[in-house]
Amino acid sequence: MPRFVSWVIAGLAFCAAAAAQTPNPVLEHYRAYGDALGRGDLIAAEAAAERAFSASQQRDGEGGRTAVLALNLATVRMLRQNHSGARAPAELALRLSAIAESGVDQLAAALVLGRAE
Repeated sequence: MPRFVSWVIAGLAFCAAAAAQTPNPVLEHYRAYGDALGRGDLIAAEAAAERAFSASQQRDGEGGRTAVLALNLATVRMLRQNHSGARAPAELALRLSAIAESGVDQLAAALVLGRAE
């Protein structure tokens, strides 16, 4: 029995170490977006927001944090005066905001979309 417990603990430790090393592209791009915003670099922020949004769509479809990342992308595009480019991600964020787990406030998404139109 003690040997079995040792093997289980070793297996769990190995799995935890492997999981810690698995890159999360959504999170990496989101962090780059936040860093760029902090520097006031809207061009880099838009590029990173687009990569985070795309990675989330590929991984989670319309679930996960896709709605939040769509709203981030729309917002940074609005800050760059790219209203036409903000429209599609703002529409998606608004549509997904009806889902409670989306993490997006419907009013915020509607305001961003209204400004983009």
